[in-house]
Amino acid sequence: MEMDRTSHNLVGRCGLYCGACMIYNCSHDLAYGEKRSQLAARYNIPPEKVTCQGCMALTGECWGNDCKIVACLRGKDLGMCIQCEELLKSCPTWQSICKDYEEQYGGLLSAMERVKAGGTDDWLAEMDARMRCPNCHGTICYFEEVCIRCENQLT
Repeated sequence: MEMDRTSHNLVGRCGLYCGACMIYNCSHDLAYGEKRSQLAARYNIPPEKVTCQGCMALTGECWGNDCKIVACLRGKDLGMCIQCEELLKSCPTWQSICKDYEEQYGGLLSAMERVKAGGTDDWLAEMDARMRCPNCHGTICYFEEVCIRCENQLT
């Protein structure tokens, strides 16, 4: 039941692309069924709790409701980190995730600036294309080293 990987629901509040998130893919891509079971076992929860609809479409069941970024934004009544004055003053919550993604996937701040300036569709299309296996074109998740479908080495 693969969803549209260019849906605006996949714009991460922090600047990440939700279409490359393991949790999102575990609930929308049948190829990630085993990973879903592994995550459920790791966190001692039922597999159906390993679910998310994308950061801009959080439901009560979504994994993302426990995200520190989401909690922070809700507390400030904001939708995205780019709307927060503290972000540019070195927000420790955002900085902690940013460093893990910056080198490998590009700048989260520049992603949010593009979205804020109206470039959402282009950014989503670029990220969808970027987060596909070069061999089989299946979706890949952040930090995956091997394609789950064709076992192509990704890094």
